[in-house]
Amino acid sequence: ESKTYIEKFRLVANDLTLVEGQGVVTISINVEGIPQLIDEINKFSKEACIFDPNNLISDSDFTNYNSMTVEEIQSFLEQNKSYLANYIIPTEEDVPFCFKGGKDSLKISQKNIGKKVSELIYLEAQEHQINPQVLLVTLQKESSVITLENMPNKWRHTWLLGYGYNESMAACTYSLNKAKSQAELGGVGNQITYAFWQFQQNFIKGIGPQINGITSKVGDKIILSNTNKEPLEVFLSNKATACLYRYTPHVYNGNYNFWKFYQNWFVKNSKIETISVDKIN
Repeated sequence: ESKTYIEKFRLVANDLTLVEGQGVVTISINVEGIPQLIDEINKFSKEACIFDPNNLISDSDFTNYNSMTVEEIQSFLEQNKSYLANYIIPTEEDVPFCFKGGKDSLKISQKNIGKKVSELIYLEAQEHQINPQVLLVTLQKESSVITLENMPNKWRHTWLLGYGYNESMAACTYSLNKAKSQAELGGVGNQITYAFWQFQQNFIKGIGPQINGITSKVGDKIILSNTNKEPLEVFLSNKATACLYRYTPHVYNGNYNFWKFYQNWFVKNSKIETISVDKIN
């Protein structure tokens, strides 16, 4: 679709380039072409920011592991007043879990102890070559901890990425031993480490969620259930989209929220603003 608009722009522009993934258009045009070009740019901007469940994020953006420095990640957490800005990964965390018959908690050893959250996110992004912005958005999508100023309850804090906290855990249908095994995935250090690992592995394999016991893959059309909405057919158009649906096998509200947070936080001009001739120098 972007290419279609590029061709339209060329009708009124002498030179035009598009930087993929950022929506940045650089133009050099004749003065007479400005009004028509403005109309096309505004139309393109509005349509580019419409949610497409078949393409949640480009592969290049998903794997842009150099998108943020550790200082920028720290600043992002501070600007959003997240309690994670000052959180240091402890030696162990008290992780609650649910099983058939009750609830309990275990002291779980953590990976990457002594590191700040911003440092851990940066290092894991570099190791697994996954965009740290993807992890930040997933944190907000799963538990809203990016915008929480105070530490939440143990359940939300230690399962802040929802990694390993699946429907069986939530429904308390696991045996005690299985629930204890799942609890080993809990805690901030473990959650961040394992989430990056899973994103990388699923991206490399190009796989999506399991549908009726069969693992979907890039190029498949699948039917996904949704919260308070009808099931929706989704086309897994790229590896990043497949990967995100494997992590959260729903369009609404999970992956819609991923797209929304990513657009608002990290995509330039995603909050659409029209331009006028008066703003052209």
